[in-house]
Amino acid sequence: FPGTRFRILTIVGPQPGLIMEALVGIVDEVVGRAPDDRDRGGEFVDDRGRLLFRTALSKAASGAVIGPKGENIRKLRERSGAHIDVAREIIDSHQLATIAGAREQIIAVLEEFNEIVQADAQEAWFAQWAVQRGISAAEGGPRGGERREPRGESRRSDDGRR
Repeated sequence: FPGTRFRILTIVGPQPGLIMEALVGIVDEVVGRAPDDRDRGGEFVDDRGRLLFRTALSKAASGAVIGPKGENIRKLRERSGAHIDVAREIIDSHQLATIAGAREQIIAVLEEFNEIVQADAQEAWFAQWAVQRGISAAEGGPRGGERREPRGESRRSDDGRR
Protein backbone atom coordinates (compact mmCIF):
# COMPACT_ATOMS: atom_id res chain seq x y z
CA PHE A 1 0.00 0.00 0.00
CA PRO A 2 1.51 3.36 -0.95
CA GLY A 3 3.27 5.16 1.88
CA THR A 4 3.71 1.89 3.81
CA ARG A 5 5.81 -1.25 3.60
CA PHE A 6 2.67 -3.36 3.13
CA ARG A 7 1.86 -5.49 0.12
CA ILE A 8 -1.60 -6.07 -1.27
CA LEU A 9 -3.11 -9.56 -1.03
CA THR A 10 -6.34 -10.07 -2.95
CA ILE A 11 -8.72 -12.82 -1.86
CA VAL A 12 -11.16 -14.08 -4.48
CA GLY A 13 -13.71 -16.80 -3.83
CA PRO A 14 -17.00 -18.13 -5.13
CA GLN A 15 -18.74 -17.59 -1.77
CA PRO A 16 -18.41 -14.93 0.94
CA GLY A 17 -17.88 -17.65 3.56
CA LEU A 18 -14.76 -18.87 1.79
CA ILE A 19 -13.37 -15.35 1.76
CA MET A 20 -14.00 -15.15 5.50
CA GLU A 21 -12.21 -18.47 6.03
CA ALA A 22 -9.19 -17.07 4.19
CA LEU A 23 -9.30 -13.90 6.32
CA VAL A 24 -9.39 -15.97 9.51
CA GLY A 25 -6.33 -17.88 8.27
CA ILE A 26 -4.50 -14.60 7.73
CA VAL A 27 -5.51 -13.34 11.18
CA ASP A 28 -4.17 -16.57 12.66
CA GLU A 29 -0.89 -15.96 10.83
CA VAL A 30 -0.73 -12.49 12.42
CA VAL A 31 -1.42 -14.06 15.83
CA GLY A 32 1.43 -16.50 15.24
CA ARG A 33 3.86 -13.72 14.36
CA ALA A 34 2.80 -11.39 17.15
CA PRO A 35 5.13 -12.74 19.87
CA ASP A 36 8.20 -11.98 17.74
CA ASP A 37 6.83 -8.54 16.90
CA ARG A 38 5.86 -7.41 20.43
CA ASP A 39 9.37 -6.34 21.36
CA ARG A 40 9.85 -4.45 18.11
CA GLY A 41 6.45 -2.72 18.20
CA GLY A 42 5.80 -3.00 14.53
CA GLU A 43 3.57 -4.49 11.93
CA PHE A 44 1.56 -7.05 13.90
CA VAL A 45 1.33 -5.53 17.40
CA ASP A 46 0.81 -1.92 18.46
CA ASP A 47 2.46 -0.18 21.40
CA ARG A 48 -0.45 -1.26 23.65
CA GLY A 49 0.07 -4.94 22.83
CA ARG A 50 -3.00 -5.21 20.59
CA LEU A 51 -2.87 -7.26 17.41
CA LEU A 52 -2.94 -5.17 14.23
CA PHE A 53 -4.68 -6.07 10.99
CA ARG A 54 -4.73 -3.79 7.97
CA THR A 55 -7.00 -4.04 4.97
CA ALA A 56 -7.76 -1.94 1.91
CA LEU A 57 -11.43 -1.08 1.43
CA SER A 58 -13.12 0.51 -1.54
CA LYS A 59 -14.22 4.10 -1.14
CA ALA A 60 -17.83 2.87 -1.11
CA ALA A 61 -17.15 0.23 1.55
CA SER A 62 -15.25 2.75 3.67
CA GLY A 63 -18.23 5.10 3.50
CA ALA A 64 -20.55 2.30 4.58
CA VAL A 65 -18.20 1.31 7.43
CA ILE A 66 -18.01 4.88 8.70
CA GLY A 67 -21.67 5.73 8.13
CA PRO A 68 -23.42 9.06 8.57
CA LYS A 69 -21.52 11.21 11.05
CA GLY A 70 -19.40 8.19 12.00
CA GLU A 71 -22.33 6.35 13.55
CA ASN A 72 -21.66 2.95 11.93
CA ILE A 73 -18.00 2.81 12.90
CA ARG A 74 -18.84 3.93 16.44
CA LYS A 75 -21.38 1.09 16.78
CA LEU A 76 -18.94 -1.42 15.26
CA ARG A 77 -16.29 -0.35 17.76
CA GLU A 78 -18.78 -0.79 20.61
CA ARG A 79 -19.99 -4.21 19.40
CA SER A 80 -16.54 -5.62 18.68
CA GLY A 81 -14.42 -3.89 21.31
CA ALA A 82 -11.80 -3.32 18.61
CA HIS A 83 -10.10 -0.08 17.71
CA ILE A 84 -10.88 0.71 14.06
CA ASP A 85 -9.36 3.48 11.98
CA VAL A 86 -10.14 4.24 8.35
CA ALA A 87 -7.57 6.53 6.75
CA ARG A 88 -9.00 9.69 5.22
CA GLU A 89 -6.76 9.46 2.17
CA ILE A 90 -8.08 7.64 -0.89
CA ILE A 91 -5.54 6.13 -3.26
CA ASP A 92 -6.76 4.50 -6.48
CA SER A 93 -10.24 4.13 -4.91
CA HIS A 94 -8.78 2.34 -1.85
CA GLN A 95 -8.70 3.40 1.79
CA LEU A 96 -6.51 1.75 4.39
CA ALA A 97 -8.42 0.44 7.40
CA THR A 98 -6.55 -0.63 10.53
CA ILE A 99 -8.09 -2.88 13.17
CA ALA A 100 -6.44 -3.27 16.59
CA GLY A 101 -7.57 -5.76 19.19
CA ALA A 102 -7.65 -9.40 20.20
CA ARG A 103 -8.08 -12.14 17.59
CA GLU A 104 -11.83 -12.47 18.21
CA GLN A 105 -12.32 -8.70 17.98
CA ILE A 106 -10.48 -8.49 14.66
CA ILE A 107 -12.47 -11.40 13.23
CA ALA A 108 -15.76 -9.78 14.33
CA VAL A 109 -14.81 -6.59 12.48
CA LEU A 110 -13.66 -8.49 9.40
CA GLU A 111 -16.99 -10.35 9.29
CA GLU A 112 -18.80 -7.02 9.08
CA PHE A 113 -16.29 -5.63 6.57
CA ASN A 114 -16.80 -8.75 4.42
CA GLU A 115 -20.59 -8.28 4.51
CA ILE A 116 -20.19 -4.65 3.44
CA VAL A 117 -17.81 -5.54 0.60
CA GLN A 118 -20.07 -8.37 -0.56
CA ALA A 119 -23.01 -5.94 -0.71
CA ASP A 120 -21.04 -4.00 -3.33
CA ALA A 121 -19.98 -7.08 -5.33
CA GLN A 122 -22.80 -6.68 -7.87
CA GLU A 123 -22.07 -3.00 -8.52
CA ALA A 124 -20.69 -2.18 -11.99
CA TRP A 125 -17.44 -0.69 -10.65
CA PHE A 126 -16.67 -3.59 -8.29
CA ALA A 127 -15.15 -6.06 -10.76
CA GLN A 128 -12.57 -3.54 -11.91
CA TRP A 129 -11.79 -2.50 -8.32
CA ALA A 130 -11.49 -6.11 -7.13
CA VAL A 131 -9.01 -7.22 -9.80
CA GLN A 132 -6.66 -4.30 -9.23
CA ARG A 133 -3.30 -5.84 -8.33
CA GLY A 134 -1.42 -2.68 -7.39
CA ILE A 135 -2.18 0.72 -5.97
CA SER A 136 -0.45 3.71 -7.46
CA ALA A 137 0.51 6.77 -5.46
CA ALA A 138 1.76 8.52 -8.58
CA GLU A 139 -1.37 10.58 -9.20
CA GLY A 140 -3.03 13.39 -7.34
CA GLY A 141 -0.39 14.78 -5.02
CA PRO A 142 2.46 13.66 -2.83
CA ARG A 143 0.96 10.27 -1.96
CA GLY A 144 -1.55 10.16 -4.76
CA GLY A 145 -5.21 9.45 -5.09
CA GLU A 146 -8.28 11.50 -4.58
CA ARG A 147 -9.32 13.06 -1.31
CA ARG A 148 -12.38 11.79 0.47
CA GLU A 149 -15.26 13.99 1.50
CA PRO A 150 -15.32 14.88 5.21
CA ARG A 151 -16.35 12.09 7.57
CA GLY A 152 -20.03 11.93 8.13
CA GLU A 153 -20.91 12.35 4.46
CA SER A 154 -22.60 9.21 3.25
CA ARG A 155 -22.74 7.86 -0.24
CA ARG A 156 -26.22 7.78 -1.70
CA SER A 157 -27.50 7.04 -5.15
CA ASP A 158 -29.72 9.49 -7.02
CA ASP A 159 -32.83 7.77 -5.67
CA GLY A 160 -31.63 8.19 -2.06
CA ARG A 161 -30.67 4.55 -1.49
CA ARG A 162 -27.51 3.78 0.38
